Amino acid sequence: MRGLEVIVIIVVLAAAAGILFMKRDRRLNIGLLLSVILVMTLHGAIDHYRIQMVPAYAAALGLGIVLLLRLIKPSFMSIMSQE
Repeated sequence: MRGLEVIVIIVVLAAAAGILFMKRDRRLNIGLLLSVILVMTLHGAIDHYRIQMVPAYAAALGLGIVLLLRLIKPSFMSIMSQE
């Protein structure tokens, strides 16, 4: 396993743990989302994507979607409550 592949897996696990075990915090969600995006971009640019890493890429995509929803949903709820 290459170095960046290990980092991708560690960041994906850390993001999953942050979602599951930490209380909701907007700054934490932004940090986790940015770290997942950054590590995936660096991995693709430096080591190139590999078929063996598809489960990690799928997990990163799922976590990215969950984090985006966590960031968008509170904003949407505050807009709806003002009306």
